[in-house]
Amino acid sequence: MLDYTAIGRRIKHYRIENNMTQCQLAEKLSVTDKFISSVETGRAKISLSRLYDISVILSVDISCFLKDTDSSSQNYGDFEIYEAIKDWNATQKSVLLNIIHALSEFY
Repeated sequence: MLDYTAIGRRIKHYRIENNMTQCQLAEKLSVTDKFISSVETGRAKISLSRLYDISVILSVDISCFLKDTDSSSQNYGDFEIYEAIKDWNATQKSVLLNIIHALSEFY
């Protein structure tokens, strides 16, 4: 099952990378900024056609929005985990690794 919240977070990530506001993206898509907000927070599902339009506007391959978003996939969440911690320092990553090891023992 697709995780539309993850897809929405990726849309937001690439929109911000392109220095674009929700209003600007909405205008290019001929939708409301409220719709963009709903998609980015996962409150609204987005069609493949609309996702393709966004990929063209943001100059991002559509696969970047879909990769690792199948919650039944072994790679689910890999992209988002990496994006969340890529700018962390060594201490922060060490704490996270300790938490991961503790969780691994629990599960």
